[in-house]
Amino acid sequence: MDKNIPYGYCHCGCGNKTTLAKETSTRAGVHKGEPYRYLPNHYNHKGFRIKAGGYVKVKQVGHPRADSRGYVFEHILVAETKYGRLIGRNEHIHHLNEVKNDNRPENIAVLAKSAHHRVHTGKLALEKSGTHATPEGI
Repeated sequence: MDKNIPYGYCHCGCGNKTTLAKETSTRAGVHKGEPYRYLPNHYNHKGFRIKAGGYVKVKQVGHPRADSRGYVFEHILVAETKYGRLIGRNEHIHHLNEVKNDNRPENIAVLAKSAHHRVHTGKLALEKSGTHATPEGI
């Protein structure tokens, strides 16, 4: 996710507005009514890719959470921007709608590793409060 490219504009850097998706596509990583990241045939995406597990990774060489090839999960970058701090290794990012590539800020909550586990085992419910998700009972 490039911080310099406004929402709804092609991420290749051409400066053109993208079209809106007519339907949700997990393969393309877009939801109905949301803008595509790129215009057709504008694939100079500078490292953007989808990992085999369905998560989006972005090239961010030098980031503390970057892998050996310089890629960071996009949901980590979005959460760091949303909350204004680095996400610790003992914290997990939860996708509220459980769609792994839906990295909109309003769909992301930062939870302690143990709380995230409890959410997925049904022992902890999340309730939405404005733009933040607040875990009950933590």
